[in-house]
Amino acid sequence: MSSLLKRGKFDMIHIQNFTLVGGVAVGTVSGSNIGLHGAMMIGTLAGMISVVGFHFLLPKLKQYRIHDTCDVNNLHSIPGLTAGVVGIIVASIGNRSGYLNSLTDVCRDGGKSRNNSTQSAYQAAALGLTFGMAVVGGLITGFMLRLPISAQKERDFDDEEGWHLPEENIKDNNNMFGANIARTAL
Repeated sequence: MSSLLKRGKFDMIHIQNFTLVGGVAVGTVSGSNIGLHGAMMIGTLAGMISVVGFHFLLPKLKQYRIHDTCDVNNLHSIPGLTAGVVGIIVASIGNRSGYLNSLTDVCRDGGKSRNNSTQSAYQAAALGLTFGMAVVGGLITGFMLRLPISAQKERDFDDEEGWHLPEENIKDNNNMFGANIARTAL
């Protein structure tokens, strides 16, 4: 997928994201009996969605001034929604015989009180609740950041105010140990 989007060349960031997202997506249904082929399909699907989102969706977010500096949308939210939908599907087609006696560890009452459609409805409700909480939490955080009490400083993205920068460290070290250090290092 990465080489298709980058004119025949692989992008290391795409490969890293693909791997991370595949593991996260499979982890969502890891308690289910999905088998190796199921894990490969789920991980590949989530990884492809992440790479395509990273390539196409991130520039669109920037157009709307939505800052996703750590690529959380493509590493967590979109693959999480994908994995949630996969969880709903897996719950709806689950087979008790594939779990032997361990179903009591996976489902409440060993899965006796819920049939497949009921469990998939619970999965869908949990996905909707999680998505709703994420959206509401993001909106509240965005609102709070726009309040005057959290006004931004004039020099945004300037680390000089709160951090020792390498240039300052060199000057401080030269002053502390004498000017001979600068000459000796050359």
